[in-house]
Amino acid sequence: MNNFTPPNEFITIQIEALQENDFDLVLDVASNIFDSSVICLSFLGVKRQWFRSDDDDAFNFDFNLSSYLVQYQFSNSDDIFNIKHPREAFFIENGIASIISKTLYLSNGAILGHISLLNSSITELSAKEQKILRTLSQKAIALIEQNQLNLEELVFEKNQLKVLLSTTNDYIWCIDKNLNLISANKTYIDTIKKHTGKILKGGNSFLLKDYYTDELIEFFKEQSQKAFLGNAFSVDTYIPATKWYNEQWMEISFQPIYENAQVEKLVINARNITKRKKDKEKIIKSKEQYELLFLSNPQPMWIYDIETLAFLEINEAAIQHYGYSRGEFLQMTLLDIRPKEDAYKYLDHSNPKDGLDVNQYEWRHIKKNGDTIFVLITTYGLNYHGRRARHVLINDITEQKNYLQLLENEKANTSALINSTDDLVWSIDENQCLVTANDAYLNLIEHFGGTRIKQGDCINNIKGFDDEVNLYWKALNERVLSGEIFTHELYSQNVDSIWGSWSEIRFNPIKDGDKIRGAAMFARNISNRKEIELALETNQRILLETSEVARVGGWEIDLVNQTVSWSKITKEIHELPLDYDVKIDEILHFYREGENRERIRKLIDTVVAEAKDFDFETPIITAKGNEKWIRVKGGVATIEGKSVRIHGMIQDLEDIKKFEVLLKETSEIGRVGGWQYDIPTKKVTWGSITKEIHEVPIDYEPTFESSMSSYKEGESRNAIIEAVNNAIHSGTPYDLEVQIVTAKGKERWVRAKGRVELAQGKPIRLYGMIQDINDQKKHLGEIEAQNKQLREIAWMQSHVVRAPVARIMGIINLLNDFDSVELSKEELLQNILDSAYELDGIIRKINNTIKTDHNNILI
Repeated sequence: MNNFTPPNEFITIQIEALQENDFDLVLDVASNIFDSSVICLSFLGVKRQWFRSDDDDAFNFDFNLSSYLVQYQFSNSDDIFNIKHPREAFFIENGIASIISKTLYLSNGAILGHISLLNSSITELSAKEQKILRTLSQKAIALIEQNQLNLEELVFEKNQLKVLLSTTNDYIWCIDKNLNLISANKTYIDTIKKHTGKILKGGNSFLLKDYYTDELIEFFKEQSQKAFLGNAFSVDTYIPATKWYNEQWMEISFQPIYENAQVEKLVINARNITKRKKDKEKIIKSKEQYELLFLSNPQPMWIYDIETLAFLEINEAAIQHYGYSRGEFLQMTLLDIRPKEDAYKYLDHSNPKDGLDVNQYEWRHIKKNGDTIFVLITTYGLNYHGRRARHVLINDITEQKNYLQLLENEKANTSALINSTDDLVWSIDENQCLVTANDAYLNLIEHFGGTRIKQGDCINNIKGFDDEVNLYWKALNERVLSGEIFTHELYSQNVDSIWGSWSEIRFNPIKDGDKIRGAAMFARNISNRKEIELALETNQRILLETSEVARVGGWEIDLVNQTVSWSKITKEIHELPLDYDVKIDEILHFYREGENRERIRKLIDTVVAEAKDFDFETPIITAKGNEKWIRVKGGVATIEGKSVRIHGMIQDLEDIKKFEVLLKETSEIGRVGGWQYDIPTKKVTWGSITKEIHEVPIDYEPTFESSMSSYKEGESRNAIIEAVNNAIHSGTPYDLEVQIVTAKGKERWVRAKGRVELAQGKPIRLYGMIQDINDQKKHLGEIEAQNKQLREIAWMQSHVVRAPVARIMGIINLLNDFDSVELSKEELLQNILDSAYELDGIIRKINNTIKTDHNNILI
């Protein structure tokens, strides 16, 4: 293990170039984990040393600690060794009883330096603490090697500079103190040549009077004079339209170039930022929406600083879930919510160079009450108020942990694919062999081809790809290597979640002078864009069809150019020919002259002045002289606070207005009224017929409580309350016949019918109708009374009348056989007379029952 080859001079230079805070993360974590007086990072051949101590002023090393420690490695076979009771005066004076050091090795085995723990007492490290110390040493080495890699990449970046300058849309040129051109990129030269026919050469003034306006020439002179004083700056400049170009906003940067401590040249970069200016308001609105979604999101979220791991922002859901207050969170780092034994794992996993990619990880967190929870976090990079940060969304999976155990192996195998969401970037040489590629590209090739390619592999003959695919890519590579710059869209059917169906690939040749040395390719997933374009096309078609059915048209007024655009339906509503060109001063003529037209004129003036939305109904007079009702709805577009465009829709309400009249007449005839209850706002609305049924004034404003109280106390009120509750909580409609008590104290039978409207599974509105059925109920009561009387009469006829009739018939039979009867004839006649009187009484009773109501003869 002991290889005493010192680091080369290039490595030494890179270490000397490191910043003071480059090792802050390693030293801060070590000081939190190890109870040592001093923690020091030292390197062979390097004067600078990085350390943490209880008292920073007490340890100002005047010697290189690594040079001192390397002598002890001959007698130690392990990479971690412990020097007990060092005899040197420095350590004795500062009370150092032991030095525990971990040797830092480069990948070639050379000793780079040491990470050392200086202790005031004899200390031994446990196996776990040794593992943490090795992890921190790897982190330190990674920072140095990454810095070395970045410098080596400068060579490649320098070779790419010409490609970038030739492919950029920016205008870049260099001038001397006399404002004469020294050099310019292809975009600048081609643009001047296109518009003026002139080819600018070195030594000529770049301020062409037949191309630039006098104002723009004066601008360049003033700003150049300022830049030659040594000021580097950028200016957003508005450029009005000329015959050569449209009005636009340009961001013009001036960068002085020094020679012998004097500014001798300027590099000017002009970039078109017109779209950026127009999108500024959209960006601000998007940011406000993002912050609202973050703070009010029910899912715990936070934002942390990549460099310090400190919390920068926390939403309310995270505060509630973890139990820490907002102030407590802002005093903590990500390490404070993790078990101590997880700290080294997190440090090994995190990377201060993290980009904007989206990642997902599983960790253990600790709540304020001490509970340890398992969480699945989704994180992506962002710039937060000028600080490199990451946004984290937390999903507590503690309860699901047991169920997810079987999926751990699959998750480990697919984590790289899930986390690789960057665009693909790769380059080739003139032989179509791979020069460099990012992980996203390598992962994609490995996924589909089964082989992880490496530098030098020919990418037109990748193992695992069939011949047709390899020939396809070979043809594309040959195009770019011939010098062609092009963008290619690729559609693939057989793909999975690692990449979408559609890719957009840009091919750029890499040139060294006139010779093509290779090509650089950039690919991005545009599947979502393609789906959106398809959905937009479909929605536009549906919108057109819907507009024709609903008689809804579109319109727009350009306030700057004073032009009007009406859609086909809008012209049909106004009964105009489809090829008619509407003028802006003709619009008001379609409104009836007088009060109505003046009201519309004032409304338009207010809308333009205040940039406010509007929605109103009004009658118009069509081009054929017909009057019809329309609905007009719209809004105002502004640029820098000034109204520039009014746009919206117009709907033909003629059929709707006729239907409303018919519906009102029908409701009045049938005594049927409408009502609704807005559940979120608890607002109750009654129609005019509903108010008439309840005998309340037309301006009466009911409440939910007063609506329920209007039902007769007892069976009716209980039934309606139960029905309404069932409708709200389970969505069950109802149809009841119940009694109400009107505002004037009258009892009245009504039919109450209602149903609930749902949004995303939740009730938002209860609505229905109420019908006056009092007369119907009264008529049904009279019929029921008739039926009762008829039942009584039938009973009398079948039981009471039958008895005396039967006796009379029996006596008559006895008279026919008088000789055998023991009674006298007078006795038999008296019985007949008694039965006749009884029958007469029953008939009178029936007759009285039938005619009990003088005003209402039942039969």
